[in-house]
Amino acid sequence: MVVTLSVPKYLGRFWPIRKGALRQEIGEVSLGIEIDTETLHPFDLSILLGLGFGAVWLSNVIAVRADPVPSIIILTFIALLLAQFPAIKRIRGIRVLGMYAVYLFLAVIGAYCDLGAAYRMGELGVTLLTFTTLTVLIHGLLIYSLALLFRVDPVIASLASQANIGGGTSALAIARSLGREDLVLPSILIGSLGTAVGTFLGFWVSEYWMTFIP
Repeated sequence: MVVTLSVPKYLGRFWPIRKGALRQEIGEVSLGIEIDTETLHPFDLSILLGLGFGAVWLSNVIAVRADPVPSIIILTFIALLLAQFPAIKRIRGIRVLGMYAVYLFLAVIGAYCDLGAAYRMGELGVTLLTFTTLTVLIHGLLIYSLALLFRVDPVIASLASQANIGGGTSALAIARSLGREDLVLPSILIGSLGTAVGTFLGFWVSEYWMTFIP
């Protein structure tokens, strides 16, 4: 997140962009107070909580019968399915609870960033840390090199990178930190799409392709 924030801020004015493209300046940090504020009725809250807990319960029940499909796969599918219904989208409070969950998620990530735990894991911890560092480093070099080559706005490149690594939640935080409220929704959508597709592909790889590795 430090890199994806720093590149647009400090290199944005020198970064070449496509001819005819509008170079937008980095704005002030946006807290989204007005946008994220909505009236929430207790009835709406009860429906949302009921749908949430019900989806978790249903995914666990189906997972027991559909072994070895994990419940998170089923829960992801249920959430994506519910999001397609206009009646669900019209329920008030979805944005408020969603943003609260986003901020809670970011706080939990920071709280659990314990490098000492990786050290105490010994060789496995070092291996995991090395693998993760190399993966993120190669990803970052590839994304920004391609963005520079094709003259893509560094803000777009940073948001795409952050959505890929940290998901829509952290990409949203980057968009608002850069004052680009117009890119908040695209960041959430592309991050959610990546999470949905990546979850299915990740379990598919671990379930089937890992059997071919000696």
